[in-house]
Amino acid sequence: MLEEFRTAAKIMARNRSQLLDLLCEIETLRTAEEELDKTIAFLNTFDEEEKSLAARRPIGEVSVALPFNTPLYSICLYGFGPLLAGNTVVMRPSRITSSQVVRIFELLAPVIGDRLRLFLGSGAEFVERAARASGAFIFTGAWENVERLRPAFPEDRKLIYCGSGMCAAVVAGSDQITTAVESIVRSKVFNSGQDCL
Repeated sequence: MLEEFRTAAKIMARNRSQLLDLLCEIETLRTAEEELDKTIAFLNTFDEEEKSLAARRPIGEVSVALPFNTPLYSICLYGFGPLLAGNTVVMRPSRITSSQVVRIFELLAPVIGDRLRLFLGSGAEFVERAARASGAFIFTGAWENVERLRPAFPEDRKLIYCGSGMCAAVVAGSDQITTAVESIVRSKVFNSGQDCL
């Protein structure tokens, strides 16, 4: 999968202006540029993750309810890790950004194949399908979503919540503390703190 991830990064770089136009339908140019640049960089750094996932057994299908913000980065953040672990991924875009997500999938179709698929039905249908067919369900939003969704999922299914307070920062040495602090502050105020990009 690493080669496919690098190819996806190249496709994004080659189609930069098209992707920026698409992203600017829902976010500012500055946010779109940052999202695209960080997504490309992110896709080129999966080597270490591959090593840590090598011994894991795939769980089969992973369902992902995409957040409305930073759709390009979210596709990669929530979908490419499970792909790397050998799973298939079914994603449901937010109603707010479904048009943009469909076009991103079309652009990446030569790379992602059928292991990463879109579900365009209702949220209720998606949750019902995930509870029945997926080994894990990844979602974002408010903590109340956890309490609301938990009863629908059998105990052997993983509910993976990515919400408030989930963006930890690890500083692995004191010699770069100034750079680390600047990066942490920038990440917390980026896009008014509305994403974990």
